[in-house]
Order: sequence, then structure tokens, then C-alpha cells
Amino acid sequence: MIVSLLPGEQRRIRSCISQRVYDLTKKRRSDSSVFYKSIHRDLKSKFNVTSYKEIDRRSILDAIKFIESWRP
Repeated sequence: MIVSLLPGEQRRIRSCISQRVYDLTKKRRSDSSVFYKSIHRDLKSKFNVTSYKEIDRRSILDAIKFIESWRP
């Protein structure tokens, strides 16, 4: 049975995404919106969901590792 992320876990994922995009766009802020779209698309594809909020709670650490190592 798949159990979606709790609100606090969703915030953690959003925070990780924001931090990753910030790290990748420190010098060129104009790329940030493209990176946000790309990382969300890749995350949803990796975990086969329509929203990051639907990621199985048991996979949250895998999702965080994926985000932290994500490359455009």
C-alpha cells in the first residue's frame, strides 16, 4: 500500500528542491525557473507519480538523495 507524503515531508522535499536549484543557479538566477520545472519533471518521472506529493513515504530518503544529486 502506498502512503503519500505528510505535509511536513512535502515541505522537506520542497526545501530540498529550492536548495538544489539555488546551489545550481548562484551565478545565473535567470535559469532558476527552468531548473525548477526540470527537477519537478525528473522527480515525478523517477518515482512514477503525477505530483511529488504522491511519492511513497518509504521513498522519501531516495527522493532527497535524487534531488541532492540532480543535474540539469
